[in-house]
This record gives sequence, structure tokens and C-alpha cells, in this order.
Amino acid sequence: MPAPLGKSAFWAEVEFATLRLHDQRLKQRLLTVAQDFYKNPQANVPQACGTKARPLGTYRFFQNEKVTMEVILTPHIEASRARIRAHAVVLAPQDTTTLNDYHHPATEKFGPINTKQDQATGLILHDTVAFSEDGIPLGMIDAPCWARDPHDRGKREWRQHLPIEPKESHKWLRSYRKLAEIQALCPDTLFVSVGGRESDLYKLFTEVAREPTGRSSWCVLSVVAGVESIRTLSYGRMSVRSQWSVSSSYN
Repeated sequence: MPAPLGKSAFWAEVEFATLRLHDQRLKQRLLTVAQDFYKNPQANVPQACGTKARPLGTYRFFQNEKVTMEVILTPHIEASRARIRAHAVVLAPQDTTTLNDYHHPATEKFGPINTKQDQATGLILHDTVAFSEDGIPLGMIDAPCWARDPHDRGKREWRQHLPIEPKESHKWLRSYRKLAEIQALCPDTLFVSVGGRESDLYKLFTEVAREPTGRSSWCVLSVVAGVESIRTLSYGRMSVRSQWSVSSSYN
């Protein structure tokens, strides 16, 4: 994230200014937690919070049913949108990662991740982050997080006959649609949505081609066996750039 904007020395007040929590105690706790982890982003809760009392307050905060991922991310996304407006071109790569619960075996409601052999469980996170052309992060655009249904494992052939909406690959369309929503609010900004080879979906390309705003484009980047290819769709026209070799250091 870039350096926080605004005159307030307490940057979290600026970043979460539109937080939709009516309990002032919860608001204050979020600001405290954000500030603690901003100072020490790789720390665990006790390390980041410092004193004995503050970790307990942080755990209670995350256990509160009113505190959801959407509640916390929404004001940040709105602040990101304000930063985006200052740029003529914004890159928005999206990708998927897994959150492994290996060190938390007692945690419930996780789903399978990785391979069937390792029996790992956790959550799936598909985030989209906005960057300036210079590579400066401007903030999150979307970050859905879910647990896979363990009963769906081994049903690949059955899923092939389903429409894309109930499939996990729908995440690519969701991210692009979220980007299109923000683009409509930032009409002077050109957005370039970027995905890996998994996002090379016909459904996605046809949706980009129908984009009415004409100010967003799609780019698929894949690297296979040292060969990089880029497929782009911009303003309703598709083009495939020729493949070229890339250095081993890139891999």
C-alpha cells in the first residue's frame, strides 16, 4: 500500500473513514488493530499488539459477528477508488491463493485445498489489487474468500456440464465485473485487468467484448516451459501476441 493520504497522523482514520459499524468501540478497535499491523505486518496477533490486554481485545473483535470481511474491506475499497481516480491507467491483476490451516487443526468450516493426497484444508482467496503504471499499489478492488465443499472433490466430469456461475472459475468474471463497476465511477481512468492462464475463458472474453464503457481491457498472461504469451482484448477486439522466450530468471 502507498503511504496513507490525508492530514491525520492516524492514517487508519482516513482509510476507514466510511466504515459502516455503528458501535464506536468496534470502530476504535479496528483502527487500533490496523495501526498495530501496519507497524508490524508480518507479526502474529500477540507480537503486533504488544501488551497482554490488547491481543484479547483483538481476538474478541474478530469473533464479533458484526465484523465481517466485507465490512472491513468496503471502506478500504472506497479509499482505493479515490486513489485510482488520480491515474490515467490502472493495472488490476487478479490471482488465487490458498490459506492453509495446518497450524490450526481445531478450526472448523474449512475446505480441501491443494491435492487429495496431502489432505490439506483451508480457504481460497481470490484477490484483485490496483496498481499504477509505476507499480505502486493503490489498494484492493475485490477479495472473495470461501471454503470448498469437501463433497465436490472428485466430481470434475460432473462439473464440466454446469454453467460457469456455480463453478470456481466464475471468480474471474466476478473480479472483472467488480472492476467494471469501479471503472464506471472513474470514467477518466483506463483499467487493464490481468489474469494468469487459468483465466483464459471464452465466457470472460465475450463479456469483455460487450463491455459498454469501452474503458476497460483484459489481458491474459501465461508462462509455460520458459515461453511467455499474452492474449489481450481491448475495446471489443481480440489479439494474440506472438510467443517469445523468456529468461530462466523470470521463472
